[in-house]
Amino acid sequence: MIRVAILTNSLNYTDGVSNHIYDLIQGFQRKSEETEFCIITGANNAEDKFAKLRIEIIVWPEFQHSKRSAINFIKSIFKLIRFIQNRQINILHSHNHYHASIATACKTLVSVSTVQTNHGIISEEGMLPHLTADRYIIINRHIVDYFQKNYPVKYRHAKFIRCGIPEIEKPRKENSRLTFIAAGRFVTEKGFDTYIKAVNGLPENMFERAIFYLAGDGDEMSSLLELNSTLGGKVSYLGNVSTLQEKFFETDVLVNPSRSKSEGFPRTIIEAAFAKNLIITSNFLGVTNDLTPDHDGLVFEIDSVEELQDKILTCIENPELRAVLSDNFSQKAKAIYAVNLMVPLTERLYRDVIVD
Repeated sequence: MIRVAILTNSLNYTDGVSNHIYDLIQGFQRKSEETEFCIITGANNAEDKFAKLRIEIIVWPEFQHSKRSAINFIKSIFKLIRFIQNRQINILHSHNHYHASIATACKTLVSVSTVQTNHGIISEEGMLPHLTADRYIIINRHIVDYFQKNYPVKYRHAKFIRCGIPEIEKPRKENSRLTFIAAGRFVTEKGFDTYIKAVNGLPENMFERAIFYLAGDGDEMSSLLELNSTLGGKVSYLGNVSTLQEKFFETDVLVNPSRSKSEGFPRTIIEAAFAKNLIITSNFLGVTNDLTPDHDGLVFEIDSVEELQDKILTCIENPELRAVLSDNFSQKAKAIYAVNLMVPLTERLYRDVIVD
């Protein structure tokens, strides 16, 4: 039996890392009886969702990256060592560099293998190494290139495994007005201010044909809602939607306005594609690895309010184009982001790292 402890900063409803962890564990539970999981996290803000996995979830507040200190780092190491020994854990699977460093420190004192999933490119700063594990999982093609160029030795121990997302069997809602949505964590890098500015600057007659939503939560919530109110309030806030993937069956278009130069391929894009939403996205680093502009979706330059407005208007005015693009990318996404691809590749990596 392989016993895996997932290490992560926090569990949330709309966070891509949290949803990746959820689908990974659920996928294993459906496909493999030889791997057991537990989760150690700094905070569990999605208790209802993760309770469905029926696994042990341990919350250590000092485990949060925001509470990092020398004392908490050392405290986490010794708590984790005791946990490994008591639960007979084979693998520590970290989902950010802080917890990967904790896992590596544990490995010097107890017999355990370490795996680190890299969800994005992190700027080289801080005292802790950003890559430290026996094996690495890379989930995006442009991060593969980054590994090859900057960490050729570590790359030999890395495996490219895309995030797998389960399909949902649900009928699509037919909307009287074209329904747009932008969703995710409300942080500066996500660029939701660009979306709000673009929508509020559209011609008034467009709002008879389209409706615009924003969903999520985070540090920027108050400022984003205030910006929307100041500009005209044309974007309706849905709150923190706990079943976002299901919500996409009620919308027609996902807008991804990210300005990040380091994140991977946003999970919301794939979830929306599975539900046959047209994708309008910024030209973030790595977008063209999986999405071909004007064939799978519409792409605008980062922070360009005018270009985003143009793509929104193109979408409203061209229903035939919208149907073709959404169908193209839906088929592609389902083919390359399937759970039944992710699970066996990850299981093989687990077995390999234990043997080593």
